[in-house]
Amino acid sequence: MAKLLIADRDGTERTGLQWFIASKHIPFEEIREAKTVHEMIAAIEAERPEAIYLELEMVPDDQFHHVKYLLRTNVERVICITTEAVFERALQALELNAMSLFVKPVSMENLQSSLFQAAKESAPPEKKASDPLMKEGITSEALFIEQAITGSAPSFLLFKPEKASLNKQLYHWLQNGYFPYPARLYPLSSMVAGIFEVPGERENELLQVEGQRLLQQWQEQHQNRLSLAIHPGSLPVRSIHEMYVRTKETMQMEFFKGYQQIHWVNESRGFHMIDPFLTPDEQRLWVTALEKGEKKVMKDWLYVTFTQFPHGYPIPDLLRIKLTSILAQLRRFMHTYKLDENVEIEANYHEVFQTILYQPVLFHIVQEILLFALELIDKAEEQKKNHVFDVVERGLQYIERSFKNPLLTLDDVAKAVDRSPSYFSSLLAKKKGKSFREVLNDCRLSCAKKLLMETNLTIKEIAFQTGFSDPNYFSKRFKETAGSTPRAFRRENKKNIR
Repeated sequence: MAKLLIADRDGTERTGLQWFIASKHIPFEEIREAKTVHEMIAAIEAERPEAIYLELEMVPDDQFHHVKYLLRTNVERVICITTEAVFERALQALELNAMSLFVKPVSMENLQSSLFQAAKESAPPEKKASDPLMKEGITSEALFIEQAITGSAPSFLLFKPEKASLNKQLYHWLQNGYFPYPARLYPLSSMVAGIFEVPGERENELLQVEGQRLLQQWQEQHQNRLSLAIHPGSLPVRSIHEMYVRTKETMQMEFFKGYQQIHWVNESRGFHMIDPFLTPDEQRLWVTALEKGEKKVMKDWLYVTFTQFPHGYPIPDLLRIKLTSILAQLRRFMHTYKLDENVEIEANYHEVFQTILYQPVLFHIVQEILLFALELIDKAEEQKKNHVFDVVERGLQYIERSFKNPLLTLDDVAKAVDRSPSYFSSLLAKKKGKSFREVLNDCRLSCAKKLLMETNLTIKEIAFQTGFSDPNYFSKRFKETAGSTPRAFRRENKKNIR
C-alpha cells in the first residue's frame, strides 16, 4: 500500500484528516505529517511518499518552483487544497499535475473519492502482483471496498501486537508459521488481517483452540502480548470489507479486557453512547473527596464506574473524555493548593493526561489517575499545614459542596477558609466579579435546571433540594436568570425519563 504525506499548517486539519482516513478505511500503509514547507521538503526527500495532500498556501512564492520539481520527480499523486477560490491557485495546481483541487470548506464525499483513488493508483505494482490474497481469488482491495462474497464466507481474524512497532515482525512470524487450515495474511498499519478456511461444523471451537495457541506462542517467543479478534464465517455477512469493519470495531474490546484475549464479533453487542462529562453530583463527590482526603471514596467510585458495565460497554473514546473530566477536577485541586507550581507534580499531571489519551487498556488508566489523586491529597495536606492555598478557589469548592444547605452563609464559607467574611467577600468579587449570594444562587440554579430536565420531582421538591427554603423565591430567581419559569423551562427542555 501507498504512503501519504499531509502537508498543512493547521494541526487540527492534519489530525482531522488522519481520523477521516482511518474511519473510512482508505488503504494508506503509512501517513506522515508536515506543518511547514521545510518539513514537507525533508519528508519528500526522506520518505518518498506516493501521494501528498498539500495546502497550497503553505508554499511561499520563492520556493514554489523547487517544490514543483520535487513533486514531479518524487510523488505520483498530488491532491491540493486552498482557502482561495482564485485563478492563481488553480494554475498552481495544474503546474503540480494535481489530480484534484479542493476549496475549503471541502466536500468530504469528493475528498474521500480522491484519497481512495490516490491510494489505489499509487500502490507499487510489484506489491499488487505478489499479493497473497489474489492467489485465492480474494484481493487485498476486498478489505477496503464492498465486493460481494460468492459462496460461503471464510473466517476473518485480526491480530494486534501490544507494541505497534512489532507489527511487521508479527506479520512475518505468522507468514512463516504453521496453520492447520488454508490461510491468507495481509499486513495493515498496526494489525495483521487473516482469512482462514476452517471447517464450518466446528468453526468456533477450532478457531478458539488455534487462537489460544497463537497467543501463547507469540508471548513465549517475543515476550510481548497479542490481541485477537475473530469474525466467524457462520455469521451473516455481505462482504470481506464488512467483516473487516466489524472485526476492527470488536478489537476495541481490548480497551476493557486487555491483551492476551480473544474477542468474538458475535459476542459484541456494539458500543453505546454515554454522557462523557461528570454530572454535578459526581463533581461534588470529587471536590469533597479531594478536600477531605477521602481516598477510599475515590477508589471505590473509580472502580465501580470504570470496571462495571451492566448495560453494555460504552464507546471507548467517550470514556476517555470522562476520564479527562476527572483530571480537570484534579487540576482545579492542584490550583487551589498551588501544587501546579511544583515542577515534579506538574510533570506527573501531563504524564497522566498522555496516559488517558494513548494508553490502550482502561484499567491501567484508572490506576494512574488514582495514584496521582492520592499523591495530590498527600501534597495538599502539607500545603494546608503551611497555610498555602488559593483562598477563593477553596471557598468556591466549599460552596459547591454545601449549597444544598438552606442556612449556608458567607460567615460559614469564610470560616472554612480561615478568613474574615469581609475579606473573603472582597477577594471573591475581585476574582469572579460576583457577590457571595450571586455565586451561591448560580450553583443552586444550575443544579435545579438539571433536576428539571432529568427528574419528575415537583417544583417545590426541587426548590428544597437545591437549598431554597421558599419555592416562590426559587421561582422568582429562576425566571430572572433563565428567562422563563421553572415549569416552562421543564416543558421546553425535559429529557425522556424512564
